[in-house]
Parts: sequence; structure tokens; C-alpha cells
Amino acid sequence: MRHLRRFRCFIAVAEHLHFRKAAEAVNLTQPALSQQIRELEKEFDTSLFQRDRRSVSLTVAGERLLPAAREAVRLIDEASSDIARLGTDGDRTVRFGYLEYLNLPFLLPALSELRTTRPEIIAEVAHLNPSQVERALLDDEIDLGIGLLPVQNEDLAVRPVLQGEWMLALHEANPLAAMERIPIAAIGDQPLILFAREMNPVLHDNLIACFRAGGCEPNVAYQVTQVAAGPGYAAQNLGAFVHGSYVLNGLPPGVVRRPLEGFPKLGLGLVWHGNRRTPAVRALLDCLKRASN
Repeated sequence: MRHLRRFRCFIAVAEHLHFRKAAEAVNLTQPALSQQIRELEKEFDTSLFQRDRRSVSLTVAGERLLPAAREAVRLIDEASSDIARLGTDGDRTVRFGYLEYLNLPFLLPALSELRTTRPEIIAEVAHLNPSQVERALLDDEIDLGIGLLPVQNEDLAVRPVLQGEWMLALHEANPLAAMERIPIAAIGDQPLILFAREMNPVLHDNLIACFRAGGCEPNVAYQVTQVAAGPGYAAQNLGAFVHGSYVLNGLPPGVVRRPLEGFPKLGLGLVWHGNRRTPAVRALLDCLKRASN
């Protein structure tokens, strides 16, 4: 599977001729993608790309490898699908990691389809933050999860399902509510309500770093351990609640939401271990893919 991932990375760079765009296409960081290409070049003992500061192009060896790499990926994908369909009587449980408060409109229809079409399969839910999913998969604690993108480990397969953004939920009387989008510079000393760090340390630290990178030291007035409590504070005009766009279904009266400018996007995807795709995992994946299209 390592060779398969390297071929996918090679194909992405060959098609985009741009390392950043290729990394986004395969949901890896750019350094991780570059490492995959270096390993592949090391195996073939030749350069596959010509690189300079302005352009990327295939070498003669790269042009020769490209059609073979595409065919190898196609054959492996077809074989994987065939093997997954075979199944065994023991492959009737899939451990699925996600958080209940995530606003994922495709999730319940997918679980409903699984129960209707494959009633023998049991979906066991593990309540995990998206930032915990990658480690849980590598430790074989779950089979499939909703995780943060991009993933860092080459053994994990990914299908993006949602592109979110950071939002502010605030009282309609708050002066910031008059803006369509709120830049970091406009926040100033505005009291903020954040999710408690213990809920998701990685995401919490990244959020604080984004504020500081934009020249704003966040004035954290309250921290909540239940995401649903944040809008209640905003309804009392106690501050503005910072949250991902996919974590709230509704807002109390008098509370509005505005996107934050200058913050990175929040990508979520289905993540699973490429070497452990059992028939039960495949069945749930198929339901989730259909429901999220």
C-alpha cells in the first residue's frame, strides 16, 4: 500500500504540475507529499520531475512511468473493491468515530440506509473529536471516522465530505453583527466564548494561534464544555461564540452568525485505514459516499 500511495502522489503532481495543488488533491501536507515523491525517485534511482522556483515538469522517466502508475492504481482499486465485497460472517461490525454535535446532514441518512440494506451490520459509535480520529485509526480503536484534513499518515485513506469555516455567533445588537464577514482586526477586545481546550486541544491551540497571527490577542471571557451552550452566552450578550460552521444546527432568538476572515478553512473527511477495509467498513463507506454526494 505504500507504493500505491506514492503512485497516487506521483499522479497528482504529474496532473497538476504544482506541489501545493497536488498535496490538496490527495489531502496531504505539502512536505508529506514531497517526501512521497522523494521515496519514489529513490526506489527508481532517477528523477521523475524537473523542478525550479517557477515550474514543475515531468522528466523522460516520469513520462514513461505515468501511464503505468495510473494503470497500477486502477487495478489495485478494482481488486480492493472485489475483495471487500467477498466478506466473511465475522465482518459484521464497524466502529465509527465522530462527534454527535457535528452538523453532518448526510450522516443519519447513511446510517438509515445501512440498517435497511445491510441489517446484519452493526455500527458501533465512538465519540471522538475529529483531531483524535487519526490516532484512533492507527491504534486500531476504530475502523472509520470523521477526521480533520489534511491527514498526516500515508497509511490512511481519505474522502473529503465537508469544507467548513470559523464563525462568530453573536447578539444582533453587537456592532460586529452589522458586518457580513468579520476580519480579525475588527475583533479587538471583543469578549470571546471558546470551546474548552480539553474538548479538542489541537484545534483549540490552532485557533488561538490564528488570532495571534492576525495581530489579535483573544480576550477569552468564557470557555464552554458543551458546544450547545455557546450560543446561550451570546444570546445574553456576554460575548461572541467562536465555532466551526458545522457544529450548530440552530441559534436562539436574537443571535446571528458571521464568518471570520483570515482564518484557515476547516476540512472534514471520511478517514479509514487503507489496510483494514473490511466488508462492513466498505458497506458503511458506500452509504456515506452516496448520502454526501
